[in-house]
Amino acid sequence: MNNPCMATQQFTVEVQPDFIERQAKARPIDALAEIIWNGLDADATTVDVRLGHGEFGLSSITVTDNGHGIPHAEASTLFTRLGGSWKQRGGFTKTKHRMLHGYEGRGRFKVFALGRAVDWHVNYRPDESKALSTYDITMLESSIREVRISDENLSADGARTGVEVKVSELHRDFRSLEPDTSVQELSEIFALYLKDYRDAKIAIEGVVCGHCATAQKLKDGTERINRCNAGPFCGRWFLHKFRHTYATRHLQDGVDIRTLQQWMGHRDIASTMVYLKGVRNSDIQARINKGSLAAFA
Repeated sequence: MNNPCMATQQFTVEVQPDFIERQAKARPIDALAEIIWNGLDADATTVDVRLGHGEFGLSSITVTDNGHGIPHAEASTLFTRLGGSWKQRGGFTKTKHRMLHGYEGRGRFKVFALGRAVDWHVNYRPDESKALSTYDITMLESSIREVRISDENLSADGARTGVEVKVSELHRDFRSLEPDTSVQELSEIFALYLKDYRDAKIAIEGVVCGHCATAQKLKDGTERINRCNAGPFCGRWFLHKFRHTYATRHLQDGVDIRTLQQWMGHRDIASTMVYLKGVRNSDIQARINKGSLAAFA
């Protein structure tokens, strides 16, 4: 991704390190969602997520969008000043006039919840009459307050506007980001957005969120094509998936397991305990710290 022939400049993020570190402790799915939001806020119609696998499992995460990219002259400000983003609360995107998601520039630091090295490869059009320009941005967790931005060059023939974000040196093998799990969670996060903006597509390893189509045989022998974005027809994600989300979210919010057992209609508490695996250790630790015995620890 990085061009070794490009000269680079180094900039310092104007914020306290502990703030950035807190942003970098996001859930993996939320960190991935922030990268996707950045593409959608740049008026992308397609955001494609690809997972690289190596000998020991997941090795990289690459998110590519076809939005308008980031002008080189604005990159240093956007990456070094929180609150200096071009996005404004309640504002709209530049060309398609969609509702903006982020506005303070905090989301990009959540990417470090996934890996230790992040590269942004940018293609953008300086103005309507000029050819595309390209440049790279690099950040490392080990020096999280430093941003390296290369000089810009002419893009290669056939290049299109957009940003490719590659996260490498992953903290662990994030199985929760594999399509069998992540498509469901991302569909929930982006459901309303994809319903409002039908021209936007998000694909995870080729599975397109909110645009699945399944065939349904009718009583008269004919076939009807049902699409996710037209109603609750998804053939990939069935009703039990939503029960799983319901149970897990309530446990994360502090509902006790006996109460949840009654809500779920389980005769055996063991059936309810299956959902405990969705409660993170940090959630449990937070509850312990707030408990009546915390003062004696």
